[in-house]
Amino acid sequence: MHIPTVKIIFVNGKIGGGSPPKGALYWGGGNSLFVQKAKAYFGATSIYFTNEDYGLFSSTHKRRSNGHRYAKNNFESITENMDASRLHFKMITHSMGAAYGEGIVDCLKLNGYSVTETIHLNPFQAAAIECNKDKVNGLGTHIIDFQNINDPIINNPFRSSPGDIKNADKKIRIKAFHKWMYIHRSPISYPEDFWSLLRAYL
Repeated sequence: MHIPTVKIIFVNGKIGGGSPPKGALYWGGGNSLFVQKAKAYFGATSIYFTNEDYGLFSSTHKRRSNGHRYAKNNFESITENMDASRLHFKMITHSMGAAYGEGIVDCLKLNGYSVTETIHLNPFQAAAIECNKDKVNGLGTHIIDFQNINDPIINNPFRSSPGDIKNADKKIRIKAFHKWMYIHRSPISYPEDFWSLLRAYL
């Protein structure tokens, strides 16, 4: 019997406005404390970082479609040519990356790969996102919708469609005790606080 290989896909948010560059650096680097704790939490054996940016006024539909296209175009590198029955994906997204990540999930599931857990961190336009809960190889997706209730970026009613992600299994709402300009990235910037908090809520 084969032991499934666990791989985390990290999907960065919008680039600019003081954010780090896209790709691994968005998460502090490939061996950052946040990434290390994510690997320990999921029991992951490998990781993958997207390196895309999004239009400032893009819709969730557009980002999801682009995420599907990205996964299709980079399918070989994402799956590393492994048998779908042996590879389980996990996913962590941030901000505008939530809708984009769901597009990646759509593509992976369409091609027979299971995504068993997804964590959306401060998802932008959350109320306009519906997660893919389809089962693949008998496995569905457990989805965590994590939001800082005082995040000014995701709670702007005129632009960010605040609310709950549809189909999420767990909704975590908590106030971040950081300066307002750091709140949106606080789960990534303060990894010990975030991962401890996540374990406490689950």
